[in-house]
Amino acid sequence: MKRAALILTFALGGCLAVEEPAGTVTLQDGWNCDQDRCLRYFEDLNMVQITGMEMIRVPDRIDTSSSVVSSRDFLRLFYVAQGADWLDAP
Repeated sequence: MKRAALILTFALGGCLAVEEPAGTVTLQDGWNCDQDRCLRYFEDLNMVQITGMEMIRVPDRIDTSSSVVSSRDFLRLFYVAQGADWLDAP
């Protein structure tokens, strides 16, 4: 249902409010997912990767030392793993 609303909104040239991620995510060495967004986290290297893309270093401003990040920071990591600037994340 959300996907259909999203497609219709863009087809009509309108705007769509982005849901803010809430909660926290515990990062594990390997695959991690939050709200249908998945990435691979390499704890020893402090890098992230999406399958088929290059490994990207986690930005210093995202604290992964406790292995628990906010859902918003996970979304930023997801954007970084796609090669985008982490500041571009909603």
